[in-house]
Amino acid sequence: MILIGCSIKKQVCQVKNKKKIYMKKFNLFEALEGKPVITKNGKKVTQITKFNNVKTLPYCICGVVEGSLESWSIEGKYHHSHESQLDIYMAEESKTIWINVWKHVKDGSLSASIHSRKDKCDNEIDELLSHTLVKTIEITE
Repeated sequence: MILIGCSIKKQVCQVKNKKKIYMKKFNLFEALEGKPVITKNGKKVTQITKFNNVKTLPYCICGVVEGSLESWSIEGKYHHSHESQLDIYMAEESKTIWINVWKHVKDGSLSASIHSRKDKCDNEIDELLSHTLVKTIEITE
């Protein structure tokens, strides 16, 4: 028997096109590397930039939200005193994997193969003649 488990320790922001978007704590280094950043209410943040020694902006992190230039603290806070819908987080879309469970034709033993793309999972069905497909399982995190 194969047991598969997962633990999600991220906050769900919203669902877009049947995909959940998970938020995790803002990470400046990841944001500057180009990883996706969103606001608390799910708006995409682009052009993340960190400014050093700037006294004219309230915060040192700047980015664009729906065409407007916004700024945040190094921790991703829009306001220092309270939460805001414009606080920023790292975004992660849900991930889906497909597992083919196989039964060997001769000895009846079970095996499994894991795929990150559905088309690879489907193509494998035609390739294995020594096994019969028992079930394909789809798991979305």
